[in-house]
Amino acid sequence: MIHIGINLHSRNMTLVALNDNGKLLVEEKFTNTPDRFFGHFSEPVQAVVECTSIGTG
Repeated sequence: MIHIGINLHSRNMTLVALNDNGKLLVEEKFTNTPDRFFGHFSEPVQAVVECTSIGTG
C-alpha cells in the first residue's frame, strides 16, 4: 500500500508518498487538482490530510 500525507493550503498542496517500508516515493507540490498525482500508483492508496490552522486567537 502507498501512504500519502497531504499538507493542504488554499491554492496548493504538498503531497508525500511512502511505501510500507517507509521509503520516500514522491514529494511534490501541486495546485489543488491532484488527479495526475494519484494516477501514478498501481497499488492501493491511503491518504491523510493535515487540517490545522494557526487560528486567530
